[in-house]
Amino acid sequence: MTQPNKIYAVGPGQDMTSLHEVPWGALMPGDTVRVYWREQPYYEKVCISRRGRADAPITLSGVPGPNGELPVISSRNATAALDFGNQERSCIKVGSGRFEGSIAWDSDDMPEHIIIENLDLCDAHRDFGLTLASGEKAMHVGCASAIYVECGRHITVRGNIMRDCCNGFFCAHRSRDILVQGNRIYNNGNINSFLEHNNYTSAIGITFEYNYFGPTCQGSIGNNLKDRSAGCVIRYNLIYGGNRALDLVECGDFVDEPSYRQTHVYGNVLVDIGQASNPALVHYSGDNGKTEQYRKGTLYFYHNTVISLRDDNHHVFQMDTNDERVEAYNNIFYMKGEDTALLNRAVGNVHLTGNWMTAGTRTAQEHDPEPGHTCKLSQILYGSCPGLADIEGGDYDLAATSPCIGAAVSLPAELSAAHPVLFQYVAPNRVIRRLSTQDIGAFEV
Repeated sequence: MTQPNKIYAVGPGQDMTSLHEVPWGALMPGDTVRVYWREQPYYEKVCISRRGRADAPITLSGVPGPNGELPVISSRNATAALDFGNQERSCIKVGSGRFEGSIAWDSDDMPEHIIIENLDLCDAHRDFGLTLASGEKAMHVGCASAIYVECGRHITVRGNIMRDCCNGFFCAHRSRDILVQGNRIYNNGNINSFLEHNNYTSAIGITFEYNYFGPTCQGSIGNNLKDRSAGCVIRYNLIYGGNRALDLVECGDFVDEPSYRQTHVYGNVLVDIGQASNPALVHYSGDNGKTEQYRKGTLYFYHNTVISLRDDNHHVFQMDTNDERVEAYNNIFYMKGEDTALLNRAVGNVHLTGNWMTAGTRTAQEHDPEPGHTCKLSQILYGSCPGLADIEGGDYDLAATSPCIGAAVSLPAELSAAHPVLFQYVAPNRVIRRLSTQDIGAFEV
């Protein structure tokens, strides 16, 4: 006989007042943990190590307050609910519930079909201490994160705030089928460190959609969205600030995965506010020096609105070998410092069709011609302003007089079939239906 799904309610006036009262190690498919908003944070840590099913996921869900406030789970001086490994690494961990040992790729213990939603997760940071389940005092490690997916399959993280941690969202490479949807991720990182980011992920199959990625913490030189996944899709997000907006680099474990050589980025707004010194907005290649593991594939980049507010030398695309290629269609590339703006570095291949570009933006061939790479431009619109509503004010909708209206080219059939542009981003973390793709950029008029 099938057991009924259980609901564990935590918070003021509920059956439980503490996250520690939830039987985390005994959750079953279909069980839900509801965390109700209260004025003070929950200073507790949890680990989800159980398995749901596709038709009965295990759900950890925040219940907002009267004005939409999300329940806060803070790691500052928090106490772990279970004696699990890596208590110093997160507010919420998905992975092994054992204190020692890990889970293999194909293990039946791999957590799966987990949903984490509607929570405000903060303070998993090396500046703050915690109390381990053993009662010992400890400090968070430098890579601590709001949510740490140590390993898991079919994990959905949606509608959360992830802030004030060393990493915002972190997913390790033994994971598969990850959805990061409708979150607000900002103010993460470590001062003077390039190793921690708003997002740092590695998985087979990961999709980022409808998220707001805000600036990293002041003094950080980490990236906004750093990813080492195979089968990465980034769509309909606002990515604002960071050392780089996108850092899409290698993972040696995935080089034989068919989806490793293709990445799709579409319908996003990417804004370089000059937060850090790195001149590249989008990096597609590798960073470990083992070039045989680098992406060496194609970044499909279309219907994005790219805004660079830098006045110093800067460029949109960086690749590190001539085996990487960017295929770009129907994007807006607005470069404020046009005299110092480059489309790409003199490595790799960039093919642009149907884009709007600031007049004066140079290509690598014009700046530093080198053999072995290509930069092909066709049907490009040039101008001083793409006709956005209010660039300085952060409104990137098309104005009624924009030259980008009706100027888009048709996408290749394989892109339209597999990854069609169906929505456009609405702040802070949702989308609306896009009726057509006739206009250049992330928005239709």
